[in-house]
Amino acid sequence: MKRLASILALCALAAPAFVHAKPRTARVAATARPSPDFDENERVIEAVLAQMPQLPRDRRAGMALVLQRLGPSAMPSLMSRLTRDTAAMTALRESDPAAAMAFDAALVEALGSLRNRVALPVIVRTFERPDADRRLMRAAADALGRLCDQGGFSTLSTHATTHTPRGNAALSGLGLCRNERATRLLANRLESAADDEELRAAADGLSFAGSSWAWQALGRPAEGAMIRKVAANALAAALDRKPSTANRETLVKALMMVDEPRSRPYVTGAR
Repeated sequence: MKRLASILALCALAAPAFVHAKPRTARVAATARPSPDFDENERVIEAVLAQMPQLPRDRRAGMALVLQRLGPSAMPSLMSRLTRDTAAMTALRESDPAAAMAFDAALVEALGSLRNRVALPVIVRTFERPDADRRLMRAAADALGRLCDQGGFSTLSTHATTHTPRGNAALSGLGLCRNERATRLLANRLESAADDEELRAAADGLSFAGSSWAWQALGRPAEGAMIRKVAANALAAALDRKPSTANRETLVKALMMVDEPRSRPYVTGAR
């Protein structure tokens, strides 16, 4: 109960300090069986749900961080909430649809952070929900990107060529795959972008795929160098096509994230 009280206090602040709390270290289970923490996890999730409509819209995304701190033991509860509404959730959908959608986005973001393929069908279903807004699609796409090598790539690549808001969310999710297949697909989508929104989504995806700090953390220098080169070449080529001022800024920011030798003249010239 003390822990629940702490969570409630953090909810009111959209949990900025909670991000730095020590996470649970339990291993992810092979299945979604309830754990000894099940009842407490349920109480915390209900507390987050109750707080969601009271929070300013720009602070609702922070609730995903609260849910992430529950750790792997929360996976059954997170999956259940995304597949079956409780009475409280049904009431929220009727009274404040935007808050309900933000709660779903927080659930799927927390679920994706566990990187457990058992959750893949639930995440795919959430991503493809006909009523999903852009925030929910993006959160689900990012979750699929974190499961790219465990089946997420198939769904993301299928939607990435559709020239739709869901397709643009898929492009961002592909960036989290950080493999050659996904990065080359992003490069192709950037080259053939149908509009500014698709171009920006592909550029964002390439910035995630080629992120220099992410590859430093991953500790795979040879693979990282190859991926960063593919991303930098695609972004530089897009800049050579003389984009609009707004798109140029997006492309330059993406190149700064990649920080590959090919990108440096473009970044220097933009300063």
